[in-house]
Amino acid sequence: LEERIALWTVVDVMVSTPVMEGLNRFPLEYVYCHRDPAGVVIVAETSACSRILNGAIRVNSFDIAAVSSAYDQALCMSESERNARRNRDLEYIGQSPSSKW
Repeated sequence: LEERIALWTVVDVMVSTPVMEGLNRFPLEYVYCHRDPAGVVIVAETSACSRILNGAIRVNSFDIAAVSSAYDQALCMSESERNARRNRDLEYIGQSPSSKW
């Protein structure tokens, strides 16, 4: 856990675009750990996290152009937009125990 937290604090963009999976908690951990400056999460639209993280950029994992565009959007996003997206998600994550995720 300590190694993941260290990683989440230095990565600017967290990408989780699996084709099939259950609830992957890594994007939730990333939002909670990456506070200042805020990071950006890119998730597959079919993932459970896409329903929980309203501030995440959602992509179709099969659409390479859309995933590439999402990377560009995330890397060029203004600090104010990153903060707004993070704050939408942080409220839910902070108030909900991990068992509810």
